[in-house]
Amino acid sequence: MTVLRRILSNRGLRSIALAYLLFNVAEWATWIAMLVYAFAVGGTPAAGLVALVQLIPASIVAPIAASLGDRLPRAQVLAWGYVVQGAAMGTTAMAMFLEAQLAIVYALAAVTASSITVTRPVQGALLPSLVDSPQELTAANVVAGAIESLSVLAGPLFAAALLAVGAPDLVFAVMAVLLLGAFLSARGLARHVIEPSKRGVVSRPVVDLKEGFQGLVDSSHTTAVVGIVAGAFLQVGALDVLIVALSLGMLTLGESGAGLLNACFGLGGVLGTIATASLIGRRRLVPALLAGVAAFGLALIGIGIFPTRLMAPLFLGVAGIGRSLIDVAGRTLLQRVVAHDLLARVFGFLEGLAMASLAAGSILVPGLVELSDVASAFIIVGAVLPGFSVFVLSRLNQADAASI
Repeated sequence: MTVLRRILSNRGLRSIALAYLLFNVAEWATWIAMLVYAFAVGGTPAAGLVALVQLIPASIVAPIAASLGDRLPRAQVLAWGYVVQGAAMGTTAMAMFLEAQLAIVYALAAVTASSITVTRPVQGALLPSLVDSPQELTAANVVAGAIESLSVLAGPLFAAALLAVGAPDLVFAVMAVLLLGAFLSARGLARHVIEPSKRGVVSRPVVDLKEGFQGLVDSSHTTAVVGIVAGAFLQVGALDVLIVALSLGMLTLGESGAGLLNACFGLGGVLGTIATASLIGRRRLVPALLAGVAAFGLALIGIGIFPTRLMAPLFLGVAGIGRSLIDVAGRTLLQRVVAHDLLARVFGFLEGLAMASLAAGSILVPGLVELSDVASAFIIVGAVLPGFSVFVLSRLNQADAASI
């Protein structure tokens, strides 16, 4: 608790936390609003299409955008990234309000989603420069995880409130204002961090990407950690679709039931952030990472075996706890083992893989359900991450050893 108090008294970390909260709420709210907009236009197929339209470009842009964090002062990149995101959301709101062609709105939504990919990689690379010890770094990631988990609940609720009185364009417009607030909160970060001198912007994006990718693949234990964290996103993407199928099909809970089941997963994530506080002060993080993998995977398998109205919400809560453990332990481990001058690019590749994994998980489920059924799909998806972790266990232990 002493470490957490030091974190909360750190003015730079308070600024970055407030900006991150506004960012996460805006990200979730606009994601929901865009799906609602697409569904109104063309039903479920259109909603699925717009998800891919946003995720695929974002997965490509993420490593490129994140490389700015290794070229320019990261505090400035983070702050001005919020300006770009706010501008993209505001432009999308205007296009919706003016009833622009669908292709234009979709293209602007893709720009918004792509601009968002700069935040997590640059913030992940910046945090080590704002703390004084590994314990404080873990605590900072715990706070970031708590913000993300709370936003899973707050963002959709904010979107629902705005959609109750207006249309998706209102959501995008209000979120653009929130991103301006994030910029105002983050703009003074440079006063609280001392960063190594940067090389400046050079028109060598291919070289930057190559260096970042080389820094990732040269270390097998770094690759293993990235694989675990990205694999969790694949399960999340699959779960988004599976929850709808579970609610509307096997449990006959209807559309509102799907929202409640998602809330159980989000609530589990909030509880998981409380569990991650126990990681502060721990030198070894892989046991917690593997505990998260087991909780997330076995919970999905449990739903497949016991798909009932009583057990499904409980298992989803456990899955949310596991998801939080994976994210906090995995990102902290990367911050400990990756070279400082490559950190933003490695996190950029992780962000790109996360977006691609979300899309892959969403695409995977319909085929699994077609070949078997919803219960079997839960079991198969749940087995993915535990199976992969067994395969890379020795490399994960190497990462833990290298971080001490």
